Amino acid sequence: MDTIISAIDDVINHVKNELQAGRRYVAIDKDIANDFLAATLTVPQNSTTPSIQNTIQNVAQQAVVPSQQGSSTKTAIPHATPIASLQTLYKKYRGTAINPLYAFIGYEPSYDAGIEEKAFSGEQGVLLDKMIAAMGLNEQEYIILNIFEEPSRNFTGPAIENQVNRLKEFLTQVSPKVIILMGDEVAKLLLKTKSPVANIHGLRYQLFEKPCIPTYHPKNLLRFIATKKAAWADLKLALAILNRKPPTQTKK
Repeated sequence: MDTIISAIDDVINHVKNELQAGRRYVAIDKDIANDFLAATLTVPQNSTTPSIQNTIQNVAQQAVVPSQQGSSTKTAIPHATPIASLQTLYKKYRGTAINPLYAFIGYEPSYDAGIEEKAFSGEQGVLLDKMIAAMGLNEQEYIILNIFEEPSRNFTGPAIENQVNRLKEFLTQVSPKVIILMGDEVAKLLLKTKSPVANIHGLRYQLFEKPCIPTYHPKNLLRFIATKKAAWADLKLALAILNRKPPTQTKK
C-alpha cells in the first residue's frame, strides 16, 4: 500500500509544480506514469487493504487546485520517498540529491548543447567536471543543476519567480552546505543584483540561509581563459567555508 501512496504522491507533486511554474497544460512524465501504473495494478485488493479509489481520493485532498481566478491554495508538499519527491521538482540534476556539500547552480541549458539530458552538458560540462575534480569532490559531495530545465525564454513574469521558489524548495530538501552560483544570469536573479559576476565574485553571500559564492560560468572560462584564475580562487573560497583544501597534487 505504501508503494501506491508514493506513486500517487509523485503524480500530485509533479502536477502541482508544473502548475506553479505557470504552465496551463501538464504532461505527466513517462517514468512517473509507469511507476504509478505498476503500483496500482499489482497490489491485491482484499478486506484489509483499502481500495485504490479511496486511497487516491484521500491523498488527492493534499493537491493544489487552481481557482478560476488563477490563484492556488497553499499546502505543504506531501512527501513520498525522498528522491522520488525531489524528482518532481528537478529531473536533470547531476551528482547526489542526498545532503551534498556543494550545490552548483546554473541558469538554463546551453543552447549549443542541444536537448540536455542532464545539467551542464557538452564542452562546458566537461570543464565543470574538471573544476569539481580539482576541488577534490566526489559524486556524493555535490549536485549540479540549472534553475530552468528548459530555455528561460519560455518563462515570463510570475513564472520566473515560481522557478526561484521551486529551486528554493528543492535546495531546502536537498540541504547543501554551500551554494555556488555559476554565471551572471543566475547571480543577478538569485542575489537580486544588477552587477555582473566580475564585480561581485570573491566574496561570501547568503542565499536561502546558506553560504553562497558567485563565480564565472564554465562557458565564460572557455571564451576568456584569463578568468580561470579568478574562478579557481572562488572555488577555493567555497572549500574554505567547510575547512577544506584542494588536493595538493592538483595543478591549477
